[in-house]
Amino acid sequence: MGSMARSMANRGTTTISTLTTVSCLLAFVTATGCGSGGDEGTTPVTVTFTRTPSPTDDPSASSVAAAPVSSRPVVVPATDRAFDAGLVAASRTQDDTLVLAIDRLTVAGIDDATLAATGALVEPDPGDRFGNQRVALYEVGVSPDAVFVVTTCTRGAEGVAVESAPVTAEEFLATVSLDTPVIFQYTAGVVSRAEVNPRC
Repeated sequence: MGSMARSMANRGTTTISTLTTVSCLLAFVTATGCGSGGDEGTTPVTVTFTRTPSPTDDPSASSVAAAPVSSRPVVVPATDRAFDAGLVAASRTQDDTLVLAIDRLTVAGIDDATLAATGALVEPDPGDRFGNQRVALYEVGVSPDAVFVVTTCTRGAEGVAVESAPVTAEEFLATVSLDTPVIFQYTAGVVSRAEVNPRC
């Protein structure tokens, strides 16, 4: 986890996308730099992401995948936000603390204020539940006691089978790809739970 490089397997294909460089041109953004209420941060800071794409790594093929841009504005979530839905666009460490860059998603049928306050259920997604505004990345620290869960689903003749398993942070980051929706829970301004929302 000390390295900012990590491999992200794209589940459902044989494609492996590798985040080779995360060159962060910022000091760690703290919650004190964040406005109250709906203010999602006051000063965007540029963070440069360099990825080595595979020949089939085409984010335009998905309405959810992170946009293939070289830089994104980075802010921190509002301090009163309790939940989020998003993609793990990148990860790094800051003073032995895991920090995630979250590409926020919208959830069909749930407005953002409701999502921020009460979250969204983790449930099988046929592929149209999430949308990506591709506006900013939200950088947030992770609690050392955070719970990581990988939930998967399969469709069969008898319906949908769902399985969930707790994993380590390292296993979680090795599992998620740039188009893997995750439901996040925040406690005191940091991630306290992150669970993969399965697509099937």
